[in-house]
Amino acid sequence: MEKNVISLSYGQVVYLDTLERRLLECCQIFKVPMFCSVVISNSESDTKYMNIVYGCQSHSVFLADDHIREHILIADGFEVTDKEKKGFGIKIHPKVTSFKLYKDEIQILKKAILDIYNECVSLGIPCFITAAVESDENDTVYVTRVFNGHDVGSSEDTAYLTNDQITKHVRVLDGFTAISRRNVTTIDLEGVLYGVQE
Repeated sequence: MEKNVISLSYGQVVYLDTLERRLLECCQIFKVPMFCSVVISNSESDTKYMNIVYGCQSHSVFLADDHIREHILIADGFEVTDKEKKGFGIKIHPKVTSFKLYKDEIQILKKAILDIYNECVSLGIPCFITAAVESDENDTVYVTRVFNGHDVGSSEDTAYLTNDQITKHVRVLDGFTAISRRNVTTIDLEGVLYGVQE
């Protein structure tokens, strides 16, 4: 499919950066994790994103359902899969951080999210914005806005991007998990442990 060409001016990128930093400030004040990704350019050869994050573990916030970590991995080039999250049964941080924003705090946060979303809609560029607004030992509640680059309400996929991370971010909301896209090296230890048999 033909790729959409997206090329923002310097002023547009600076304004989006200002909006992202306002969202970051809200999240820092309320101590809630968030992730925001905006497409700032797309060509036949590459897609560039402007990402900003207020991470969980780096700020001693531990969520029952940590989507933010998955979004960070996707931004770093990981793929998504519907395979179950596999662990070793070890809880590094067994105590989940419990919090719940007040209604007025949620409204302030939503306004900061909508400012970015509305600017992206007006420019016709895809974006993904999510922030945790409530968490307890069983669940995490997020406020999320996504624009796929088409008319609002369209069921079409994300605007044809060379490297479409927006769709991957949405898949995380549907229960998918991030995995490394690097090839995994396997070593046959049988010959090493038991000797080579001829």
